[in-house]
Amino acid sequence: RYIAMEAVSAGRPESESKDYRKRRLDVLRGIVAESPAFIRRMTSVELSRVGSTRYSEDFRTGRNLFSRGELMAAEMDERIRERSAGKKSFRDAMRSLMTWSVRNRRAFRIEELPAILAEGTGVDTREVMEKWLRPLDR
Repeated sequence: RYIAMEAVSAGRPESESKDYRKRRLDVLRGIVAESPAFIRRMTSVELSRVGSTRYSEDFRTGRNLFSRGELMAAEMDERIRERSAGKKSFRDAMRSLMTWSVRNRRAFRIEELPAILAEGTGVDTREVMEKWLRPLDR
C-alpha cells in the first residue's frame, strides 16, 4: 500500500506530492490513534492473525493492520532517505527483498527483514520495524 501511495505521489508536482503524501499519512495516523483498546494492545503479528479470520465480520483489525504497515513503511523510507542522503529509498529496500526471495527461493521470516533491507540500502531499519510490531498501548 505504501509503494502504491509513493507511485501516485511521484507522478505529481513536488508541492502537490508532499500534500498528497501528508494527507494520506494523516488519515492512517488517525485510524491508528482512534483504534479500540483491544486492537491497540495487540502486536502487529497478533493483529494480523486475528485480522485474517475476522475481515468479513470486523474490518477494524484489517484497517488497523494495513495502517500500521503503511506507517511503518513510511517511517522506514524516511530513515533510509535520510541516512543515505537521498541515494536510497524504500523502493530499493523492496527490490532487495524481492532479489533476496528469488535467490533464497523462499519467503523471508520477520526477524530476517531488517538485515535484508539493510543489505539493499545500507541503512538499519530494525528500530523502526520493532517499534511498529509492538502493541501501541503497553
